[in-house]
Amino acid sequence: MNEDDIIRKRLTVEGDSGQDDRRLTGLLKTFLKWCAADSLSEEENEATFQKMLFTLGQKLKTTRELIQTLRGELSDARLVRQHRQEYDAMATIIQKSTTRKDMITKINQLEKQLEELSSKHIQLSEQLSLRRKQGHLLVLSIHQLLDTLDTDAIDDLSSPMEIS
Repeated sequence: MNEDDIIRKRLTVEGDSGQDDRRLTGLLKTFLKWCAADSLSEEENEATFQKMLFTLGQKLKTTRELIQTLRGELSDARLVRQHRQEYDAMATIIQKSTTRKDMITKINQLEKQLEELSSKHIQLSEQLSLRRKQGHLLVLSIHQLLDTLDTDAIDDLSSPMEIS
């Protein structure tokens, strides 16, 4: 095991304070002294045992309370982290979009271009209408000319030719 693994394991077991290891070591020494001591009476043994049991119970209770508070803090930290990630995602999307000023400028340019295209459309529509009328007039004139030519040709065939 390298040094980082040892430190990580100690922080996992002890927490940030580092006091838990010393307390447990002190409790273990007291327990070993109690087990090794033959000269103590049964009442003293019982009292020492009860004292260690009480101390261990208190430490267990405080550790459980600490775990509960840390779980609450952890859930709060996770929620804050989630909100930060959402905020960062939204900020990225907002940064990619154009500013309001640029958007208004672009809209104004497009509206101006639309007006120009509309006027050009009207002008071209009028010109198309004029060309249609002129084309219709031309076709009508051609038909009248053909009718006139047909009439003249029929008149020429029906009238006898004069020989002079």
